[in-house]
Amino acid sequence: MPMVPLQAALTGTYDYRLVALSVLIATLASYAALDLAGRITAAQGRVRVIWLMGGSAAMGLGIWAMHYVGMLAYSLPFSVFYDLPTVLLSLLAAMLASGVALFVVSRKTMGPFRSAVGGLFMGTGIAGMHYIGMEAMRLPAMCRYSPGLVVLSFLLAIAISLVALALTFHLRHETTATSWRKLASAALMGAAIPVMHYTGMSAVTFVPMASAGRPPHSLETSSLGLVVISCVTLMILGLTILTSLIDRRFSAQSLELHFSEQRFRQLVESAQVILWRGGINATRFSYINQEAEELLGYPIEQWINTPAFWIDHLHLDDRAIAESFLRAAVEKQDPQRFEHRMIAANGQVVWLRTSVCLVAGAGKVKELVGVMTDITERKRAQEAAEDANRAKSEFLASMSHEIRTPMNGVIGMTDLVLDTELSVEQRDYLNTVKMCAGSLLNVINDILDFS
Repeated sequence: MPMVPLQAALTGTYDYRLVALSVLIATLASYAALDLAGRITAAQGRVRVIWLMGGSAAMGLGIWAMHYVGMLAYSLPFSVFYDLPTVLLSLLAAMLASGVALFVVSRKTMGPFRSAVGGLFMGTGIAGMHYIGMEAMRLPAMCRYSPGLVVLSFLLAIAISLVALALTFHLRHETTATSWRKLASAALMGAAIPVMHYTGMSAVTFVPMASAGRPPHSLETSSLGLVVISCVTLMILGLTILTSLIDRRFSAQSLELHFSEQRFRQLVESAQVILWRGGINATRFSYINQEAEELLGYPIEQWINTPAFWIDHLHLDDRAIAESFLRAAVEKQDPQRFEHRMIAANGQVVWLRTSVCLVAGAGKVKELVGVMTDITERKRAQEAAEDANRAKSEFLASMSHEIRTPMNGVIGMTDLVLDTELSVEQRDYLNTVKMCAGSLLNVINDILDFS
């Protein structure tokens, strides 16, 4: 086999199907990054760390797989081996760069300085991953780099990283998985990332040199290895995106449930009634709203943590009535309504109208739910009206009695006068007086009977 001149540069060819595959992997990795940024931002504590680590691994694997598929797309006229430790080092560089990117975009704010530092680290990491991967090549040739194109590849990596960070930061709160802005951004980033890779590939020239055989710790790529790398990467990115979609849906449902619970709690707390939930004998409450503390003055903790708190603070004359209605609600399983008094924290007596009903609690345990409405003002008004009516009746009785006594005297004296010698005209006058006095006495008696 004739020797190739030492200074003759080798010319390789690209398999454009693999180039297209590398762009597809980069696009999926970009979409995964856009999706993961939102999940990391929404997560807290340990969950946030898990999302950040998992996202860094998935995104880094995607960028690394794009790089190696792009390298395998370039064919040289001899076998190429790859040093396994160096390959793993390039994968680690891709994951670290992805971790920096996801950490930066998941912060609450991303000013120019933080964006610049993040873009510098991410771009340097991606470019470093590329050239570390190039150094993993073991082949009978020497790599010569064009300094200008190498610098250009680094600048492109940093610029692309800045754009990717900006897009990811501004789209991290997109709630729709198929948002056109997210898809367009993923396509843009997916097309831009390979630009850096293929610029770096164009910066190297392969010059043949003598080979010492297959080096240790090296692997030879094959069609099967390419398929495995591509399939595993696509599967991991797909699972990452699917997991993010499922988590987004569950998070949206959880958030909606939280808002619904918050609205319900606000509605309950704003109601001008006391709402409680407790055991079937009402000796211990499991819930009571804030209105109880505002109306009666006892802290919520006492209502819940003190056994028989409600029974103990009922008016002594109303405890038996309240307990009988509670038993009726449990035994008859029908709502019960009754009025009773409670002693407030300041010693005042508060009138309440309570409605109780039996419900099924957690684990099918029966519980009582009660609604207590303050009717103190109504009771006071009712008592005032009864007092006024009583005073009116007493006044009418006294007045009618005082008037009836002299009227009886008038009628009696008229009868005595009519028994004497009178003229016809005088007798007519006295009969008229007696008739009017009798009518007036009937009216007075009716008033007395009414009072």
